[in-house]
Parts: sequence; structure tokens; C-alpha cells
Amino acid sequence: MTTLAAPAGNEIQNTLAATYTRGTDTTVTLTDGTAFPSSVHVIRIQDGTKWCLKLYESKATHVLTLVDTEAGAASDALAKNVTVGDEAHAFAIGSTVELVCAADEIAQLFAGVAANVQTPIAQNVDVAGYDFSDMGVLNYDDATELTISVAETARLACDVAWDDRTGGSCACTADADDPDTGAGDSAKMALTDDWASPRLLASEGLVAIDITGSSVIRVWMKCSVACDAGDFQLVIDDTADCASPIQHCDIPALAAATWTEVDIHYNPILTGMDAVISFGLFEVADKEDASFLIHELRTAVGSVTVTQSYHKIDTESGSEAETYLDTISGGTAGDVIYLRAENTARSVILAHDTGNILCTDQSAFGLFDTTRIAKLIYDGTNWHLANNNNQTKVMAKAFLATNQAGVGAGAWTEIELDATEFDPLGMFNSGTHRIAVPLTGYYLIVGLVAFTGVNSPGRFLISIKNNTTGIFLGSPSVHSSSSNPLSIPVLLITRATAGDTFSLFTNQQGTGADLIAAGSVAGSECSMIIYLVSEG
Repeated sequence: MTTLAAPAGNEIQNTLAATYTRGTDTTVTLTDGTAFPSSVHVIRIQDGTKWCLKLYESKATHVLTLVDTEAGAASDALAKNVTVGDEAHAFAIGSTVELVCAADEIAQLFAGVAANVQTPIAQNVDVAGYDFSDMGVLNYDDATELTISVAETARLACDVAWDDRTGGSCACTADADDPDTGAGDSAKMALTDDWASPRLLASEGLVAIDITGSSVIRVWMKCSVACDAGDFQLVIDDTADCASPIQHCDIPALAAATWTEVDIHYNPILTGMDAVISFGLFEVADKEDASFLIHELRTAVGSVTVTQSYHKIDTESGSEAETYLDTISGGTAGDVIYLRAENTARSVILAHDTGNILCTDQSAFGLFDTTRIAKLIYDGTNWHLANNNNQTKVMAKAFLATNQAGVGAGAWTEIELDATEFDPLGMFNSGTHRIAVPLTGYYLIVGLVAFTGVNSPGRFLISIKNNTTGIFLGSPSVHSSSSNPLSIPVLLITRATAGDTFSLFTNQQGTGADLIAAGSVAGSECSMIIYLVSEG
């Protein structure tokens, strides 16, 4: 009889401590731990190229006993790798002993898994603890939470005067005032009231850089007066002196005379973002006699490493209101993961094609609350968002159903839109005549205003107003004295924050005219369309 020392836990592989000869009545005892119940199993004993299979015939107190009944009964040595005449091979001390088939253990494991699989998902089955690694699926763990780690890349020190191109009545200097980061001076722009806004205040050049690998610029800023979001914009350009900007990016709100580290969002897939050579500061709202300082401009990239099929994702440091996720590490080709925000008050944005995440429609996908879940599939290189196509489109069209009479001259007048053609999310409020956007992101807005014929020369303007910021966006105009109906369109893309409301305005200088209702003149109407182009 040979007794092997008990392995740890449920280990089922050991080596012979004494020889075993096939064809001879022999008892081999193997202790394999306490978790397996008693039943019949098959082990494989191997010595070099020689091997045989044996049955466990009994198990008492977790000790498995093998009895070869070659003499006078059917052999339980099921197979061998020996030649004829070599059946009585002696397996030497140290020969490998391993479990080949443990039917009851397999049945026990799969019965437990099957019981959960057969239970409806709606019952929130807890399958934590099952190891699915051999099936190519990351483990489920409801308790696993990941916090986005953000890496920064320095782009522009902003420690010298931004004087490559200076707007009217703006003095640009280097200033010793800085947010105590240890990186030296800041760039200061001192404004006067001699020039009206909007205007480019200053620009600074640099050696061409590629910023397509991020969608966030992180920078220290300070203004001597309080600023609302969008009062100033950061200009990005692939031409010198911001002569032909690629995009204008709204700067977040700033408290008066307070250094604030802000994240400014930009669209990295626009042409020229791989060869940026100038940044600029653009004044939208008139901030006469104010001073504006900039320090340490960087790009920021967010990343996490997944270890399970399901993760809750939190923003940087678990406290930031919003963080962009660019790169997901971990996983193997074919893996599927599910991500949702850890906290409704903190938003996680999956950035498109800045790292290894590819979103449908080339637009970012926002986890703005804990009810939204992103499903992603890994191809070995990139994670592909699989569920963005099924999201309800964020769009609305409101129009004027009844003529708006008595529109006077010389002042901005809100058009009283009162009906919708489509509005799947209920964004339009007929009482206020405004459309509210539900998500933070970039929106395409199209407005059209139609006037009755005019009897005296006049200048007709229209504009889209963000009622939250108070800013009028775009003001195309036409000078006309025709007695025929007149239509003027406006089209723009702007970034808006969730909850912002937009309305359509007209300004008639020199005369007054009624507004035409939709359909009252073929091809003419007063209407506004808002469509979400990209979240974030």
C-alpha cells in the first residue's frame, strides 16, 4: 500500500511514494483534500512515456483508495501506453499522479452555475466567485470599482507674454503671479474698453504638436472679474497667430481673482489637430478693464485597467464632476465588458478614438448617471462601443404655427415658437418657446426666420441665443426693401451644458415686419432645429 501526503486544498496532482505495477493486486491510497465528495474517479499515472489509467473505487474520510483487481476479475486499469509483453510495467517512485476525470466534482460545479444561468437576469443573480477565466470571459464582481487615472502632457508653459498676435487694446506681458506650481511666471492679458467684443486678444506659437490623443486641455486660469462659462474661449489653430482657427473652445466659469485649474474640452478628430502650432485667447463677452492670466497648458488622458466583466467607474480622484476616459487596459480579444458611473453626480465620458475606445458615430459616449451602461467588445487592439446605436437621438425641431404679429424694429425680439415637428425626448417648452438640451456636448443648431414683405429699406438680423449664458450665437443679416417675403437662415455648432436653453431671435433695424408662420408661404417658415453631434 502506498499513501501519498495530503495536498493543499483541492489539489489533485502528486507523485508516487512507492512503486505501482499494473497487473498486480496493489492498493494505492491518495489523500486529496476535504472538498470533494466520495465517488468514483479516474487517475492517470505516468512514468516517462509509460502511463495507465486507474479507478478510485472507494473513498473514506477523504482518502481515495485504488485497488487493481487484475487477478480473477476485470481489470480497472483502463488503458496503457506499453507494448505487448510489457503489461507488467512498474511505475517507479516519483511517477506523476493526476486526476483525469472527476465526474461528481464537475457535475457539482456546473449544476451550481446552471442554476444561476436558468434564473432570470432581472433577479440580479450573484455569480461572484465563479472563475470564468478558462472561458475567455472576465469575472463578474459587483463590488469592483475603478477610479480613472489621469496622465498629463505639458504643451505650453505660458510663462512668457502671448504677443505673437495681439488684439486691439490688449497689453500682453509675463507676470510673476502664478498658482504656486513652481513652474515660473504666467502669461497676462490686460484688457481695455477701446475695442468691442468678440475679439481675439492674443496668441502664442509653438512647435507643431499632435493633440489627437486627448480631448481635454488642462490649464490654470485667473481673471480679475467673475466670468461665466463661454465668456472667454481658447482658440486652437494649425496656422500661425491663430489666423484660421480650427476651433473655439469655451472656457469654464471662473471666480473673480482666483486661480482655477480648468478642463477645456475640444474635438480631437478635426482636421489639423495633429499639427497645432498656435493657441489664442478669445473674448466673447465684454470684460473691459479686466486682466486674464494663463499658466501651464497641458493635455490630459484618462485610463483604467479592467479585471472583471462589470465595473463601476468613478471620476479622477473619485471627486471630480467629470472625467474623460481615453484608454482601457486589460482584457483579451473577444472579451465583453459593461461599465457604468459610480455616482450620478459625477460623469464619466468615453472619448472616441483618442486612445483605444471607438464609439459609434465617432462621438463620445457619456455615463452621466448610474442608469446608463456602456457595453464594449475588445478586438485585441481597441474596445468597440456596442450599444451607442440604440440610444435615443437627442434632437428636436420647433416652429411657429401661428403668425407672430407686431414685431417691432430696433431691438432683439424672441420668436414665439409654439409647435414641434419632432421632439422624442420632450426638449421643447411651448410656454417659454425654448429648447433645453439634456446632455453636455456639441450641438448643431439651425434657425430659419421668414418675414412678410417690407415697405421701407431695412436691415434684418437673426440669431440663436443661449439663454443660460446670455450669449447670442451667430447674427447673419440681410438688407432689403423688397415687398416679397424674406427668409434668413443661421447655422452653427456650439458646446452646451446639460440644462442650457436655446431660443430664436430677430432684430429688425429700420423697419418692422410680421413673422411668417410655418406653411403660410411655400418653402418659408420660422423654425429652430437642435441636434446633438457629440457628447462631452
